Amino acid sequence: MNGYQPILAHPERYSYLGSQKKVYDELKNAGCLFQMNLLSLAGYYGKQNQEMAQYLLKQDYIDLVGTDLHHLRHLDALRNSPAVSKVVQELVQKDRLMNTKLI
Repeated sequence: MNGYQPILAHPERYSYLGSQKKVYDELKNAGCLFQMNLLSLAGYYGKQNQEMAQYLLKQDYIDLVGTDLHHLRHLDALRNSPAVSKVVQELVQKDRLMNTKLI
């Protein structure tokens, strides 16, 4: 692959996959990295996306974190979610994130 490694942005929001968790397993086993959107973890995009984010975290599939921070509502959602800061701290302590310098 010429030294490239695919990164799937916000895989927890791939609603067209539904709950086909096997697909996530296959992608991870194929070497894809996963970047979770922290707003999904905060429940901003709905319960289904939040549950998939939690599943991917439990599987240790999350390699990077980010946000789609476009306006103050997004920032407020992150600030008002203790779950987000707790999970990020846990991922950093486990040395699981590849982008810890951004946090």
